[in-house]
Amino acid sequence: MLVEYYFPQSLSAARLDRYLSGGWFRSGPSLFRAHLLCLEGELYSVVNIRVVLDELKLSRSLRKVLNRGNRNFQVVIGRAQVDEAREALYVQHKTRFKGFIFDSLEEFLFGGVSHYLFDTHEVAVYDKGELVAISYFDRGENGIASLIGLYQDGYERYSLGLFTMLHEVQFGQTLGHRFYYPGYVLKGYDGFDYKLRLGNIQYYNWNGRWRPLDRISEEEFSSERLKKAIFTAEAHLKAYQVAHRRIIYPFFSVGYLGMVQDDFIRSAMFLEIRPGGESSPEVLVIEYILEDEVYQISRVDTNRDYMDFIDANFSEDFFSWENSQTGLYIREERLFSHYNIEPIIQFLLRNLPSYHPSKGHSL
Repeated sequence: MLVEYYFPQSLSAARLDRYLSGGWFRSGPSLFRAHLLCLEGELYSVVNIRVVLDELKLSRSLRKVLNRGNRNFQVVIGRAQVDEAREALYVQHKTRFKGFIFDSLEEFLFGGVSHYLFDTHEVAVYDKGELVAISYFDRGENGIASLIGLYQDGYERYSLGLFTMLHEVQFGQTLGHRFYYPGYVLKGYDGFDYKLRLGNIQYYNWNGRWRPLDRISEEEFSSERLKKAIFTAEAHLKAYQVAHRRIIYPFFSVGYLGMVQDDFIRSAMFLEIRPGGESSPEVLVIEYILEDEVYQISRVDTNRDYMDFIDANFSEDFFSWENSQTGLYIREERLFSHYNIEPIIQFLLRNLPSYHPSKGHSL
């Protein structure tokens, strides 16, 4: 599956290690892993990474960041805390987040479950007694997983996000942990590439193997496969003069929660067709189902009342992406599926005479 969730009631350190080594990471009370992420109106492949700690030697530039921070600040590492000062840092930092955003630091870290479900620690950075940066990480037996780093405005020149990561790395090395999991990067998007500065990086290839980062060009990730299939379908629609919109769908992961009976669309990118024109209540979508490697055309409902199902806040730019669909799509009827796109197009033309090429129909 492209997205998987796990809500543990208990979790040993050894079991956490097994999940981390399988490409999982956590947010709030859940562990999950996802192949795809929609960000800023584009679709990206998630590339989970880790650092092999016992082979890691910090570069000169990283040592400079570490030494400069140690000279200017006091660092305290201990059990995770959430208080007013830490929440204030989170609120200040939220403007830098993209997409889904938790209301509070407490919700991000624990989501209403016991603080002891995960063995969560923090790196707290103080400037003359004032908290100016904080990062949180979970400990397993052989690995530690970085969760979030926050820093106060005005301290950008000290690279405090990287500085706290380096202290997490040193903490793991001191205690004999083998792996450090800084989360993920996105293929084709450089916003998270600062994590790669750590060096000695391995990536997870979704076939259960961790490989050296310099071999990543050998992989074809899910976003590349999905885009190739959708662009092929789009070319066919254009050839037959079928009006459509290509949609980036950030809510595709809702379909994998399995908490309700509604058949939510699970595709992060699809083609939308409105047989009656732009304002038509009838909506069709053509998807490429990556898990089955088939095309599918369905009739869907775009009732926005289902938005109440999503208990989350969003970054300010979330609803401004031109090609994103920010309502939930619920599949009413699966009409036809096939491994090739041409039979899908012929089914569409056969059953929707308004889309005969001679009609010149367009949105």
